[in-house]
Amino acid sequence: MIFQVPWFIGPAYLATGYLAWVVGTVLLGDVRRRSPWLTTIGTPVVAAVAMTAWDLALDPTSSTVNHAWIWENGGGFFGVPLVNFLGWTFTVYLFMQVFALYLRYRGPLPTAQPDRATASDLQAVLLYAATTVSFFTKFYSGARTTVTDAVGAICRPVTSTRPRSCLTVYGMCFIALLALLRIAQRHTTATALPDHQNAAARHEVVTIDS
Repeated sequence: MIFQVPWFIGPAYLATGYLAWVVGTVLLGDVRRRSPWLTTIGTPVVAAVAMTAWDLALDPTSSTVNHAWIWENGGGFFGVPLVNFLGWTFTVYLFMQVFALYLRYRGPLPTAQPDRATASDLQAVLLYAATTVSFFTKFYSGARTTVTDAVGAICRPVTSTRPRSCLTVYGMCFIALLALLRIAQRHTTATALPDHQNAAARHEVVTIDS
């Protein structure tokens, strides 16, 4: 523990934050110098929600069942208070909004920005989706006994892992699916564009010859 916080929270926060940021840029667009305000503000919002979706699936079992950390006053979501998730969303948004503002005013110019690398985006989105694997494995391999949270509320681990699995499917997995579809759409458009340009050039040549 460092100041009563598990040591692995910091590295996990940074790593998942990066993946969530890439997911946000894939879905809404890169933030560059003089980017529209919709992109400058919207991308951090999407990324913050993508990261909170991770904690929404992680926190109930990690705290209430595994006791990696303890909510002393309990909470309505399997021992986790709602303010935890609101705090995650707001804090992550602030960090990413500051970064987005820096990019808008001090980042590379759009003309100097290279085209998006499909491979790196795909890797980040797949890693974001891969973090859900442990949530599903714990559902099938977890204990079936009862546990008690800090305020004495009794909960069966399977009771908390079932909704967590549903939240994972319709939260993180859905977000990852949207990002993968966006990457595929972008790749298809980029592939079709040269063929269209070549066809237009051939048509122009034929017109000039005629």
